[in-house]
Amino acid sequence: MNAVEKQRTLLVNDPEPCQRLKGLEGVGEVCVAIVFANLGDGKGFKNGRQASAYVEVTPKQFSSGGKVSIRGIDKIGGNKELRAALYQGALSIICKLPDKANATKQRWLSV
Repeated sequence: MNAVEKQRTLLVNDPEPCQRLKGLEGVGEVCVAIVFANLGDGKGFKNGRQASAYVEVTPKQFSSGGKVSIRGIDKIGGNKELRAALYQGALSIICKLPDKANATKQRWLSV
């Protein structure tokens, strides 16, 4: 293990927010390190929506002439490394889903 990996392991094993993040499905050591480095303990945000807007993983809203249009997540702005880590974590969960969904979360993810 090289020095960077050792430093990352020390970073994610100590703080309490990192321990909570590691308890989530699909979140590994690399993802925990990236999220913690970008968001800290999360106390700077009022709610999860503010944190996701800060990371720029929320749909963009465009309005013109009274018409409101919600588009997808912008791939240009934000932290690409963090977005990629979150995406990979989500894919790891989706790929492990059974063919027949038996929980609400599984049904939502399989749609």
